[in-house]
Amino acid sequence: MKLILFFVAAFLCGSFPTAYLVAKRLKGVDIRTKGSGNVGATNAFRVLGKGPGAFVFVIDFLKGALPAYAFARLSAPALDAYPETALLFGVAAILGHVFTPFLGFFLASFGVWLLVFCLTRMVSVSSLLAGTFLLVVCILTHQSHALLAIFTGLLAFILWTHRSNIARLITRSENKF
Repeated sequence: MKLILFFVAAFLCGSFPTAYLVAKRLKGVDIRTKGSGNVGATNAFRVLGKGPGAFVFVIDFLKGALPAYAFARLSAPALDAYPETALLFGVAAILGHVFTPFLGFFLASFGVWLLVFCLTRMVSVSSLLAGTFLLVVCILTHQSHALLAIFTGLLAFILWTHRSNIARLITRSENKF
């Protein structure tokens, strides 16, 4: 459970939309509509200039490196797998950076999770359906193969981590929150 919580925390750290916020503050623009449309440091350099671009780069680097290091150190003694956990949390931060819920991408999925949770009071069912929702929307909206692969992998990860919950759901013995 600690591993999952740290994964989510690393994802949320990575989700901080640095370039978006800096562009809004400095120039009053939505960086997603300028340059390449990305909310990363390269586009910040392009749209905002060297100084703000460098600031965005440093913050974006830290929002990935710090969670990877800190959460891996906190969980590695129990797992005896520091390099692997650091990589896992680094990937979570990168996914958060690319698919930040703060700019709308995962808000619909979170809405599904929240609705299902309110109806069932089961975190496992909420997580399973929110992950499935992301993949289905990805397929229906004809997103890129890379995004399809990421969401397929994410759903596979959710299914694997919830395998004992799924067994309890089948036997109708899953606990409610």
